[in-house]
Amino acid sequence: MDRPWLNHYDPGVPHEIEIPDVPFTVILDQTVARYPQQTAVYFYGHRWTYRQLDRITNRFANALIGLRVRPGDRVALLLPNCPQFVAAYFGAWKAGAVVTPVNPLYAPGEIAHHLNDSGAETLVVLSRFYPRVQAVRQETPLRHVVVTAIREYMGAPTRWLYALFNVKRET
Repeated sequence: MDRPWLNHYDPGVPHEIEIPDVPFTVILDQTVARYPQQTAVYFYGHRWTYRQLDRITNRFANALIGLRVRPGDRVALLLPNCPQFVAAYFGAWKAGAVVTPVNPLYAPGEIAHHLNDSGAETLVVLSRFYPRVQAVRQETPLRHVVVTAIREYMGAPTRWLYALFNVKRET
């Protein structure tokens, strides 16, 4: 067998799936309609249902459109694995933009190179990474920078603890 990992799949999990030839936003809409109350995103005690994810991504898409982001424009995401990444990713797609993730470990020069290479004029960035963007912003085509904080979508106890130990790292 050339795919030995298949032996480790749970019973009932198919070895192959058919991927429909439709935009992913259509698949998301279908999932929202089918499973509106199911958990779509879970992050440190905070949950989004598919219905909430749909609302949040629609709001973000409309915010991007309000910033005059047009279909085909590049939206860069300088975010780790967090709810804001999911919201920005799907929201940008809903606005018709092309998403270009930026590695959160990049140094300022690497961020500038990525933004220049992709032509991204809009960036969504975690507040703790913003100083790296600020250091090179004038060297890039950025017109809009949306800043978010990781604690925004943490459950209450985790958010409070995070704030206590990270107050100087985030603004």
